[in-house]
Amino acid sequence: TEPVQSKQFPYCPYQKDGTMYGILLESVQEYICRDYGSDLWQKILEHAGLKNMVFSTHKTYKDDNLKKIAAACCVVLAKGSMDEYMDYFGKCFVEFCISYGYDKVLRVAGRHFRDFLHGIDNLHEVLRFSFPKMRSPSFIIESEDEQGCILIYRSKRYGFKNYVTGQLKQCAKIFYKVEIQVEIQDEEFVDNKYHVRFRLNFDNSGYKSPFCRRASSEIYRFSSISSTTFFRVLTLQSVTFELEYRYIISQFTDQSGASSDSSGHRKHLLLRGQMKFIQDWNAIIFLCTPLLNNLDVLENVGLFISDLNMFDNSQDMVMAGWQHASELECSIEHQVEKIELIKENMEKLEEWRKKSNDLLYSMIPCTIADRLKHGEDPIKTCEAFDEVTIMFSYLVGFSEICGQASAIQIVECINNVFTLFDNIIDKYDVFKVETLGDAVYMVAGGVPDRKPNHAESVAGLALELMEKSQTLKDPITDKKLRTRIGMHTGSVVGGVVGKRMPQYCLFGDTVNTASRMQTYSEPGHIHLSEPCHKCLEETEFVTVLRGKVNIKKYQRQVLIMSEISETGLNKIRNIREKSEQCSHNPCILKQCRKYYSKFEQCRKYQRQVLTV
Repeated sequence: TEPVQSKQFPYCPYQKDGTMYGILLESVQEYICRDYGSDLWQKILEHAGLKNMVFSTHKTYKDDNLKKIAAACCVVLAKGSMDEYMDYFGKCFVEFCISYGYDKVLRVAGRHFRDFLHGIDNLHEVLRFSFPKMRSPSFIIESEDEQGCILIYRSKRYGFKNYVTGQLKQCAKIFYKVEIQVEIQDEEFVDNKYHVRFRLNFDNSGYKSPFCRRASSEIYRFSSISSTTFFRVLTLQSVTFELEYRYIISQFTDQSGASSDSSGHRKHLLLRGQMKFIQDWNAIIFLCTPLLNNLDVLENVGLFISDLNMFDNSQDMVMAGWQHASELECSIEHQVEKIELIKENMEKLEEWRKKSNDLLYSMIPCTIADRLKHGEDPIKTCEAFDEVTIMFSYLVGFSEICGQASAIQIVECINNVFTLFDNIIDKYDVFKVETLGDAVYMVAGGVPDRKPNHAESVAGLALELMEKSQTLKDPITDKKLRTRIGMHTGSVVGGVVGKRMPQYCLFGDTVNTASRMQTYSEPGHIHLSEPCHKCLEETEFVTVLRGKVNIKKYQRQVLIMSEISETGLNKIRNIREKSEQCSHNPCILKQCRKYYSKFEQCRKYQRQVLTV
């Protein structure tokens, strides 16, 4: 959407502050939502930098918004070029006009498509009563034949030629049952305007060779005929035609010696009409009518209603103009207020949508929740996972606290524990499966998104939970609370359970084993099973043999580890290799850190444990 800078277009008069009415953008919104869905439309708006934007029919917006949306469509929809989407937007606008009743004017614009092309500028002038700030382009037929015509498109806006092409094709197809082919023959900038010459190929059966006849001054009361004195008659305000002279005119001189605008008290009358060159007379005839918005303008220029033509509905337009203008202004004000209210509600909706998503994602993993939001059956979310890591943590002494503390103290204690744990869990790539009322906290790694480092993520979380839980205090004795943790790696089945309050649950013996690892753990320690221990062998986590523990009627050995330095890591591994007596060992774990000062404390602690 940047201005063109090239040899062909050394200067582009495209103004960034140009505006267009919202009806053009509304048409794009409606048909993209219809063809691609409202979710993709919101993504397109966000990519275009127009997130939560609501367009109003009579409100003005920047010109480049339409081109931003076309560029965003290329990225979000991943197909088509920007020119193709601008062509598509032009067709959408015609369809939009039909759905809202604007097609009544278009259907009676002309008997043939050529008549419609000749009257496009007049249609724009009529629309100015509803859209007073409209900067409409100009369309002039330069020449025509039985196979089509040459159409000149002029506009202060750059980059809308494909948009115009889409409009022309759709109007010809719907209103005149004509298929047209559009070729761009030339494009250039002239007098700060963008000019495009189109060749329209279609069945131009309504074309007739031009012929000359005398104009009736009685019918066209405001018409005028000029030859070489044309520029002495009037000042041109908006030139939408070209004059071709056989001889080069070097200079025009104002015989009065004063500018037409020099007198501030002079009354001006705007005339709208069509100019024709009469070859037999060697003169130009201007068939026109006065352009009057209301009765006040009529009185100011010194005219009466009886002076106006009856055949062109000028009298009715002047009589009804003041009433329509006031009603339209009031309607626009109400609509702008409603648009502001809708925009505010959209922002609140987005805020609450984010809160609801956060709440949903806390109960169900993001990938599963997104599938459910798109209407997928919860049964289809059930999957079998070959290897995941489950962690259970428990607040030691919580039963005693419940027996002595008040209900408020118990609730505050549980809230402090789970709030602390929830803040920590956000740092790791794991999912909190559930929290139970008796201070049990369950976390899983590797579900529903399978990841090879699931054991490392859960192990790192367990270490930080153990460390940060020491900041919690007993509400009765004010002593530090202690936590015990158990981990196990194995296969599970996961899926969404329930419809009123859906929850993502895990099932299988792995869950039971991980729970028992926590039950048989010691305060301040982290138990883990042999499968979990194997997943951590090639990492910076170290396990130390604890001894034999009866778990599920089986005697298994357990290991303990504390924080050590890189220097002590190899020595600890040597001790572990000598002390491991079986390949099936539950373990207790701590992460290796780069603090050499803790190495001696770790060695003493390991010796005490290994002698048990």
